[in-house]
This record gives sequence, structure tokens and C-alpha cells, in this order.
Amino acid sequence: MSRSESSRKGMLKEVGNFMSGKKTVIALISVVIIAVILIVLSIQLFYKNHPTQGSKAYSLTPSTVQSIIISNSRY
Repeated sequence: MSRSESSRKGMLKEVGNFMSGKKTVIALISVVIIAVILIVLSIQLFYKNHPTQGSKAYSLTPSTVQSIIISNSRY
């Protein structure tokens, strides 16, 4: 094996290591993106099932109106 062949194999090995490192970075970034999407969706689902006090105030169902009228008529 000549010197140029061994250096060529060494370069190919380095390129292979670089590509595997690049694939690792891409895999890590995709895992982070998927995790962020899942966290955002779970937060949205939580607030959909557990509305805050401010968003409850806008839902005026007949029972809510009745309880408001009853609580205001005591004074």
C-alpha cells in the first residue's frame, strides 16, 4: 500500500466520522423539536381541559347566569 492510498483511506475515515457526527446532530435536533411539539400540545390540552378563571368568565351558560343573579340579589 503506497503512501497516497493510506492517506486517502485516512481522509475517507475522517469524512465518515464527520458524517456520523452530522447525523448525530441532526438526530438530536429532531428529537428536541419533537419534544417541544409534544410539550406545547400537552400544555394546550391541559388548558383545554382545565380552563383558567379568566376564560371561565366568558362562558355564560344559563346555570352561570342564574348563579350570578342569585348571588347579586342577596345584597
